[in-house]
Amino acid sequence: MGKFKEVKEVPKPCPLVQQHGCRLCTRRSYICLCCTSAYVGKRAIGKSPAPCLKEKMPGLENTSGHEIDLPGAKVGEESSEFVENVLKDIETLGVKYDVVTYTSDYFPKLMEMAECLIKQGKAYVDDTPKDNMNTERRDGVESKCRNNTVEENLLLWSEMVNGTKRGTQCCVRGKFDMQDPNKSLRDPVYYRCNPDPHHRVGSKYKVYPTYDFACPFVDALQGVTHALRSSEYHDRNAQYYRILQDMGLRRVEIFEFSRLNMVYTVLSKHTLRWFVQNKKVEDWTDARFPTVQGILRRGLKIEALIQFILEQGASKNLNLMEWDKLWTINKKIIDPVCGRHTAVLKDKSVPLTLTNGPEVPFIRILPRHKKFEGAGYKAITFANRIWLEYADASAISVGEEVTLMDWGNAIIKEIKTDDGTITQLVGELHPDGSVKMTKLKLTWLSDTEDLVSNWEKMISPEVRSSLKILTHSPDEKL
Repeated sequence: MGKFKEVKEVPKPCPLVQQHGCRLCTRRSYICLCCTSAYVGKRAIGKSPAPCLKEKMPGLENTSGHEIDLPGAKVGEESSEFVENVLKDIETLGVKYDVVTYTSDYFPKLMEMAECLIKQGKAYVDDTPKDNMNTERRDGVESKCRNNTVEENLLLWSEMVNGTKRGTQCCVRGKFDMQDPNKSLRDPVYYRCNPDPHHRVGSKYKVYPTYDFACPFVDALQGVTHALRSSEYHDRNAQYYRILQDMGLRRVEIFEFSRLNMVYTVLSKHTLRWFVQNKKVEDWTDARFPTVQGILRRGLKIEALIQFILEQGASKNLNLMEWDKLWTINKKIIDPVCGRHTAVLKDKSVPLTLTNGPEVPFIRILPRHKKFEGAGYKAITFANRIWLEYADASAISVGEEVTLMDWGNAIIKEIKTDDGTITQLVGELHPDGSVKMTKLKLTWLSDTEDLVSNWEKMISPEVRSSLKILTHSPDEKL
């Protein structure tokens, strides 16, 4: 289990932070956590550990401050719907946060910081085509624009801010080291032009910060002490700290955790979005989807998901978990309180005729759960002809005594077959028989007209088809 560094005293704001009007809490051992959420879709369970850590990790249960930061810099990919659903998922996970912030509220200050870095020679404007830039970064080749003067950079920056044709060909890059073995430090992009309207601020801006540039700035400005990030961003941690250093802002500690990976399951929101856009599923809450809302529709209790996450701990090691373990935890939670009902597969059932059974069917009212009165009651019909599962019937031999659940014992007198297939059983009730002496305890249903015989009318096609998709083994048939 990883541990947070103790924050004995939050550093005083640097001049740049004071300039931007940042207020920091100076209480001893104050911890302000930030869960940054890129909300291009509903929250997949892969990153569900992030918002759970603060409330559950040893030593942090009673600490102050928990922020949810919504970047909102991916213009054209986000909407208020995603914001609302991210907050809904976080609240569903039982996380209590102090404030929700939007990076878009800091756009003016981010632009001011970008211009400040350009003036200090710590950033430059580059008009290298994207593909060529990627090649140069991969090969460690400096851009031809890297040594432009501050005046030239500011002129191009102005073109970007105004969204001119020339400006749309440019981007702002940090000036690091193009020979650094960590390629995230090879002059990363800070700002890009995008003429599309933003879902919160409309068309007010023509330039938008990248995720890598905005996050460290906003984290430091808001007084965040610990940023929770999945380990997939490990190579970018050095970049995060370098950007803070160049900005002259205080250090924000990064706490890494491995994202939750499930076998045979697609967890990438970008991949899942294809299913939604192409109408392959109902929506992001489809019961087949490994999103928080999706698996809740499928019957998972949120307590089970949280317990499952906490059992894995805040490890940095990559993990690949089995769905069976999650559903086993879920069963332990619902088993003590969930009502019991009986069903028999219609095409795999065998009738059992009880020669001394009741000639006229009668009804008894029994509890849905023998150990939990709150589950309520159900009406059970008792008759002289009942249905058994074929698998159970196949395990019975002539003369064997079995127990019929909630009724009593019965002795099987005859087994009728047709070409090796069991077609009917004949037996008689044995009221004096001991339940402890029987090997087979069988569930059953009376052969009456009031049985619900078509389960397809009770369950929607979407739920039926969700039983084996996105979470099945390649060796299993859908």
